[in-house]
Amino acid sequence: MVTSKIIKQLLQGNTIELGNIKPKRDFLYIDDVIKGLEILLHNTRGFNSYNIGYGKSFSIENLCKILIKIANKDIKIKSKKSLSRTKDIPNMVANCSKIKKLGWKPTVKLNDGLKLTYEWFEANILRI
Repeated sequence: MVTSKIIKQLLQGNTIELGNIKPKRDFLYIDDVIKGLEILLHNTRGFNSYNIGYGKSFSIENLCKILIKIANKDIKIKSKKSLSRTKDIPNMVANCSKIKKLGWKPTVKLNDGLKLTYEWFEANILRI
């Protein structure tokens, strides 16, 4: 969700305004999520829990900087306390060891996934 919020602001304005930009999250491109779900559908039975993620975390600030570079724009990032969540977890990383035993692994690197996502929004933002 934060990725689309950042991209929309990149396309529509001169500033990215977010809450706390220091928390780290595990971002994964949708194609890798779908491949993970397909593997689970075809290779598991019953009920169990699996994490699907990149296995590495990136700060929201880092995400913004990568997207600004992809957009080739000179845009400032503003962290507004009023937009911050009161109980934000500082770092979240998926432990994907269980699903990796089934043969799954992420294939789309963060920069590549962000570029593809940015390009989609750029082509479709006026329709949203």
